[in-house]
Amino acid sequence: MKPILTSLIVTSLMTSLSTFAKQTCIDIENEVWSNNQCTKIETYKSTQLTSSPALAIILHGDAHNYQPAEQYRIAQKLASQQKMLLLLAC
Repeated sequence: MKPILTSLIVTSLMTSLSTFAKQTCIDIENEVWSNNQCTKIETYKSTQLTSSPALAIILHGDAHNYQPAEQYRIAQKLASQQKMLLLLAC
């Protein structure tokens, strides 16, 4: 997918989520409405970014060996080790 198209899709998605979150969640910078509840999200960025970084979304899983906040630690570690990466963890 071309970078401009990808940017437009991500911007559109984030605008839609933000609009919906405003109606249902208090902290729209760190929460999105999902499955009838506010879901916490955290955003991490590589130190080196240009206008079209790669987007990665880290979701928590049901794996028994992961701590509940493991997705945040993984996203933070990836952001500190990689270039050109924008990460959303939830």
